[in-house]
Amino acid sequence: MAGLGVLLACGALLLARPRLRADLSGLEVRNVIGTQRYSWDEVQAVSFPDGAAWARLELPQDEYASVMAIQSTDGAHAVQAMRDLRELRREVEARRGGE
Repeated sequence: MAGLGVLLACGALLLARPRLRADLSGLEVRNVIGTQRYSWDEVQAVSFPDGAAWARLELPQDEYASVMAIQSTDGAHAVQAMRDLRELRREVEARRGGE
């Protein structure tokens, strides 16, 4: 019984693992399994498609990366996170334009 409890606890902890770190150099996306780093040059857009469970990064060649840290169930927090992420992207583009 204790072993089953440990397995269930580990499964629940995996769901709490997703994280997004964004700065002027790029984004670090940690989902349930694995961490990936993307430079802003790779990211064509940041979107939250209708009906999607979480946000995503639009990448070249019609690829995308899910950002499980921003989930639709978070409501207003997800909206604010998307606004902040898009604002950071605009800031990065403005700095590049000024160089």
